[in-house]
Amino acid sequence: MSVASSTFMGAAVAHTCAIASSTCSHCARRNVKVRCTLGEKPAPPAPVSAQFCAGLPGKSAPFGDGFDPLNFLGGKTTAEIKMLRESELVHGRVAMLATLGFVVGETFNPLFGGSITGPAINQFQQVPQPFWELVVLAIGLAEGFRINRGWGSPAEAFFSIPGVLKESYTPGTLGYDPLGLKPTNSKELDEMATKELNNGRLAMIGIAGMVVQELITQTPIFGQ
Repeated sequence: MSVASSTFMGAAVAHTCAIASSTCSHCARRNVKVRCTLGEKPAPPAPVSAQFCAGLPGKSAPFGDGFDPLNFLGGKTTAEIKMLRESELVHGRVAMLATLGFVVGETFNPLFGGSITGPAINQFQQVPQPFWELVVLAIGLAEGFRINRGWGSPAEAFFSIPGVLKESYTPGTLGYDPLGLKPTNSKELDEMATKELNNGRLAMIGIAGMVVQELITQTPIFGQ
């Protein structure tokens, strides 16, 4: 093999390797770009410390150290605990309104000419249209406001967590306080939040008991 031929072959091999190296480098850059574009999620944050309920209010006597006999909070992250607290607050508030609705509906019900009667669990079937359609629309608007204020984008949630609250959002804080009852002192605010939680928990148990009783007896609890 001549020197010129060897030189030519060597140059060809070097050129081919250079192209391959450039191609691999380009692919690597594209791969990194694709990964960044897809927005790979970092690993979920580590579980919270031993502080009960991530330091959120809600502890009260006689359970000064917190009450969680079924260990629902075991191994939960701060984001997961905040989501559970948001759910508890929402259900507690709905239960308090439902309890009040039971009392008012069975003792003082002037709507629709007084035609709505009987046990509270059977009163909604008697309401004419389009009352419930308007109620559902109002609920949808209220939920949309709550989600927009407190919940993060679904694209930012981890696969194992169906939703996540915004880091700056405190569970239950919707900015709605028409009577100006919210304390400015942090200690008083925690006390009020604990009272709301306790009343909501009691209301959830209470409304469940009232519904079951009326389902069994089919008679109003508060009479008419």
